[in-house]
Amino acid sequence: MKRKILFVSQDQGSGNALYLVIKKLEKEENLSIKVFAAKQSKKIFRDHNISFTKIENTDFNRQLDFKPDLIMTGAGMRNSIEKEAILYGRNNQIITITLLDFWSHYWERFTIDGKNDVSSLPDYIFVMDNIAKDQMISEGFPKNKLVITGNPYFDTFKILHDKNENVRTDSILFISQPEYQKGCYQTDTRLFEDLLDTIHELDEKVKIIIRPHPKDIIETYTKYASENIIIDAKTDAKKLIDLNDIIIGKNSTLLFEAVFRGKFVISYQPTIEKPDRLVTNNMGLSYLVRSKSKLAKIIDNAIKNQLKTKKIGVIEFYNDGQCLERVTRNIKSILYGKIRF
Repeated sequence: MKRKILFVSQDQGSGNALYLVIKKLEKEENLSIKVFAAKQSKKIFRDHNISFTKIENTDFNRQLDFKPDLIMTGAGMRNSIEKEAILYGRNNQIITITLLDFWSHYWERFTIDGKNDVSSLPDYIFVMDNIAKDQMISEGFPKNKLVITGNPYFDTFKILHDKNENVRTDSILFISQPEYQKGCYQTDTRLFEDLLDTIHELDEKVKIIIRPHPKDIIETYTKYASENIIIDAKTDAKKLIDLNDIIIGKNSTLLFEAVFRGKFVISYQPTIEKPDRLVTNNMGLSYLVRSKSKLAKIIDNAIKNQLKTKKIGVIEFYNDGQCLERVTRNIKSILYGKIRF
């Protein structure tokens, strides 16, 4: 008899983390896979030819027409279908696993109010690395629920260990990132305005490409559009990264990816956040900038191609190409009762 696995995903980061897992397990003859998706995850699954059932929070119980042996979820923030899935699993004695995709807002991914509530957690949480595990333990997550696997999406990075000699310094890719405050995302243009001021002060003719976050209100950026300021929400993000060598933003997954694609990555965080969510800053692989004055200096060096090259080797859980294998191996170990963490 086939074992049944239900995948549940809402946000883009969750969809990116899960789609490779789904595609690999769909090939297993002894497994039956079903996918529930909402919001940004729907596009991810559609782009990768994964069949899914569109679902909203109130539809979960009504649309589930079979009892799965295991439920695997993404880690959507606050009010999300993943939380409904975990609750359903707990109420029906079904194993639940959440696959974490990035280093941020840990409790908000499991509770609607963001408060520490161990009873709301799934049976297991697959995390990116020891940093995430240690941070979560310090915030009150039980150690025995945390399994280090890496994020399967990291396996898709086109790893470049040496930068191209023909570095393009006449354009900057700006990765926008909304602020998460009081349970919702709010478009924040302050970082972009600082970048714009810096370019004007340096009197440099540089093209700026704005990549809006999926949860941004794109229209907020249209007032900046000009011959040298382009808003691009449609081009594939990987292609945009490949076309630009100077990447600036706050701490998004795209900055993390750009580091491993051999780019000069500037993490501009004038407001101090603890912990810093872009782990490559502490690893010395990206440039952390805390002030507008320092931003001007580092942008000037980047445009003049005077930034030092960041040497990147193979780093376990990040670019070793084994994240998907670790995730699927652990899923099957849990599913068949052969747990060996």
